[in-house]
This record gives sequence, C-alpha cells and structure tokens, in this order.
Amino acid sequence: PADRVKWCVKSDKEHDKCVALAAKVPAFSCVKKSNTIDCIVAIKAGEADAITLDGGDIYAAGLKNYELQPIIAEDYGTSSSDTCYYAVAVVKKGTDFTFDQLRGKKSCHTGLGKSAGWNIPIGTLVSMNLIQWAGIEEKPVEEAVSEFFSASCVPGATRGSKLCSLCRGDCSRSHSEPYYDYAGAFQCLKDGAGDVAFVKHLTVPESEKNQYELLCKDNTRAPIDNYQNCHLARAPAHAVVTRKDPQLAQLIWNNLNSAKSLPDFNLFSSEAYAPAKNLMFKDSTQKLVQVPANTDSFLYLGAEYMSIVR
Repeated sequence: PADRVKWCVKSDKEHDKCVALAAKVPAFSCVKKSNTIDCIVAIKAGEADAITLDGGDIYAAGLKNYELQPIIAEDYGTSSSDTCYYAVAVVKKGTDFTFDQLRGKKSCHTGLGKSAGWNIPIGTLVSMNLIQWAGIEEKPVEEAVSEFFSASCVPGATRGSKLCSLCRGDCSRSHSEPYYDYAGAFQCLKDGAGDVAFVKHLTVPESEKNQYELLCKDNTRAPIDNYQNCHLARAPAHAVVTRKDPQLAQLIWNNLNSAKSLPDFNLFSSEAYAPAKNLMFKDSTQKLVQVPANTDSFLYLGAEYMSIVR
C-alpha cells in the first residue's frame, strides 16, 4: 500500500540503520540491494520507493529507462541554503607535484560515476586536455583514465583492472570496499596507497587538515579550508529520488520530517555503525529541503555539472 516508504539500502550497516529508523517510524521499511543500480531498478519497478543519490547517480536515474526524479535535497548548511558541495583534489603536504603533473600518479576515487570522485575530476582532466580522450566512440573513458594514472582505486570499476589495483576489498561500489566513498578515498590517500584523493571539501577531518592540501586547477596548492577558491567544480547536493508520483513524494517528505524530529534517532549520523559513514544520508547534512515539484534530474543538476558529465 502507498502508506509505507520502502527505502533502498546497499550494505548491512545501512540496513541496520534503516531498521532502527523503521522501528521508530513504522511508515518506513527497508529493501536491501547490492549496489546503486539495483536500487534504481527496484525503485523504477516499485519494489522500493526511495534512495539518496550522488549527482552522478541522479544523472543515471533520470535517464529514459528509469525516469526517477529528485524530490528532496540534502542541505549542508555551509552558507545560504547550501545544496552544493565542492569537488576537490587532496594530496599530502610534503609532496610537490601540481595538478598538471598528475599523469603517472596513483589515484583514489569515491566510486565510478560519482560526482566528486569521478565525473568532476575526470571531466576536468579531459577538458584541460591532460587526459586525451576523443569520446566514447574512441574508447571507454575508463580506459583513457587507466592509461593516465599508474594505478587507482575506483570502486565499481572492473575487478582485476588497473582501476581496481589500489583497492583493498572487492572494488565494489559499496561499503564492502574499504576505500569506497569519501572516507574510503581519503583513507586510500592516508594509507599511502594513492598520491591524490578526489573527494568533497568536508572530507578531511579537522584534526588532520594541517597534514594535507588541495591541488588547484591553476597548478598551485592551497590549505584544505581554502576550497572556495581551489576546487575542481561545485557538485549538486545528494538528493532523494523516487518515481514520478506526487503523492509518494509527499509521503516520503512527511515521513522524513517525522523521523527528523525524533528525540532518540539522528537521521544524519552513522556514529552507531562506525566505521561506516554516510548511511542513508551524508553525515554532513544539516537539514533536508524539498526540491520544487516537477524538477527533473537534469534541471536539478544544472548546466555546469551536466556539461562535465556529458
């Protein structure tokens, strides 16, 4: 019936958090799939109703075969109702290469097709002609990337390929790969597996900021907190997507609102499930905002981001 919201989750820890939520707000139930695409397919089919997605996945989910749309955006409260975050390239202090010297380096990515971890950095490297790639007719972009970096961890890439060579687990786009997502890509840099991590501006922990810096597109380096002047692009906030159904959208919003006001449950925390992070929502989310009705994926993502993805 349309009075329950079936949330799609992608790992055991995420399922645990979802079940804890469902125990407090019975209107929620949980559907576990092994990855993002399986969740998108399940939502299209009506087997699940909602999931929070990164911009790159919002792009995929909005394509003709799925036609899901973003209905609620995460707000990171950094400034004027901020439904954006910055994609940055993080390196260790004490290394001396610049952005135009990334060829042959080892790279850490949050996941294949994700905004800050893949679409934006790779799109930037291609548009600056650092990675030579004539387009999909020539070869898959993954191939061009694996010719550029000497080794990488790109969760979701083909297992056994160069793009999975730095990964520590199964190279899947889920928390069963230790180097997945923002925290994982940063860990990959921290462990010394990679030379550069493509993440978002809030990834480096406060206490460690003095050991890292940002690579800027003008080939300088900047302190971690200088992300507003030294980023690769702004990425649209992660958003909850569902089928095109106004009643369902309203139901999801109402139920998330009641979940948000629970005294003993924090929708935007994954602390109870450490070391896992960003379960169901990004941990840095301050609040949720409704996306205007009938906003499709492409309108939501905006022109700058769409031009990079395309």
